[in-house]
Amino acid sequence: MAFTNTISIASFDCIAPVRLSEHQIEITVGWRTDALDTRYIQGKVSDAEYAAALASIDAWAEAQHSLIGAKA
Repeated sequence: MAFTNTISIASFDCIAPVRLSEHQIEITVGWRTDALDTRYIQGKVSDAEYAAALASIDAWAEAQHSLIGAKA
């Protein structure tokens, strides 16, 4: 399912090939969630797209935390 004006998980991995700190992960999650919330409130994202995007953000964060051995 394609999302309008989103950045894929793969894009983040390419932007930050080094391991992020726990703080950097949380900042990125916050930024992505805020951007998603804004699009949802504006009616640009359906309920299903919103849920899928949140799951994607969570999966990315879990993967990043596992790289540094931290718990999400």
